[in-house]
Amino acid sequence: MKKIVHKPAAPLYAAAAAWVLYALLFPLYRPGHFVIALAASAVVYGIARLFCKDIVEEVPQEPKTTGNPELDQMVSEGQGALDEMRRLNDSIQDVTISAQIERLSQVSDKIFQQVQKNPSQLPQIRKFMSYYLPTTLKLLHTYNDVQGQQGENAETIRRDIAGILHTLNQAYSNLYDNLLSDVAMDVSSEIAALQGMLANDGLTGEGLL
Repeated sequence: MKKIVHKPAAPLYAAAAAWVLYALLFPLYRPGHFVIALAASAVVYGIARLFCKDIVEEVPQEPKTTGNPELDQMVSEGQGALDEMRRLNDSIQDVTISAQIERLSQVSDKIFQQVQKNPSQLPQIRKFMSYYLPTTLKLLHTYNDVQGQQGENAETIRRDIAGILHTLNQAYSNLYDNLLSDVAMDVSSEIAALQGMLANDGLTGEGLL
């Protein structure tokens, strides 16, 4: 939400009224008279401001757009998932689980940033967005719900979720590495093409040094 502060108009009207009232009751033909009138209106304005507070209006902030609807959806859903993951992390008290969630959050953020810079990689994270990430959040919700409960079933749920979190962290990291490998291949191809052009143009010889 975006906050807009509106200054009240009443103090200005009160100050103007003070000028008019002074002009009706007292002379206004010497500089001193104007100074007194100005001081009186300033006092009236200050008193009025004490009683008339600023009006703060909250308006919805227009979402930023990249011009790519699918990328915009990823950014929106990704930010929502990160916010929810961090909220759950604050709620879950087990330090080991919390550390795993923090790592998941960091790697997920890197994935979103990487794809935002390279929208052509969107197809590579569709399953991540549609299944892996929602399922991860569902498991974290379940862990949060049973973290203070007693009994064999609750203990089994916590143990199983704790075990899968390590696997998820490895999978998320592998996905991020795969995204970077595509970039590395592109960079290698560009460097090879650049070196070839420099050599063809005779710009790599030692004689130029």
